[in-house]
Amino acid sequence: MRRNNWPVEDHGIRPNGAPDKCFYCGAAKGDQHRMGCVIRSRSVVVRTIVEHTVDVPEDWERETIEFTEGSACSDGLITRLGTLVERLGDDGCTCGMVSIEYVREADAEDEKHSKLFVENLPT
Repeated sequence: MRRNNWPVEDHGIRPNGAPDKCFYCGAAKGDQHRMGCVIRSRSVVVRTIVEHTVDVPEDWERETIEFTEGSACSDGLITRLGTLVERLGDDGCTCGMVSIEYVREADAEDEKHSKLFVENLPT
């Protein structure tokens, strides 16, 4: 979701930069962050696909494997994916297993539903 107001406040000031300017774009405190500044952001909806190998009972069919309710809640899968990343450690990378697809610009309902932390973003 795009926002129209990006005033330079304390969040753009960094210890190694000027005390009255955005460290990233140089805009003065109280002015708007310049287009292209990393402080200016927007929320978008993406689809993340992770292709990986799992172990399932021998007699499970596709419907059982894809079931994501009850004790097979997809939250458990997210936890297992975190464990996979930990196991790969510094020597591995999931880039070959993950693809991300842009779906659309997010709206207020998307942000609310995903519990995206936006309370401190300008409106």
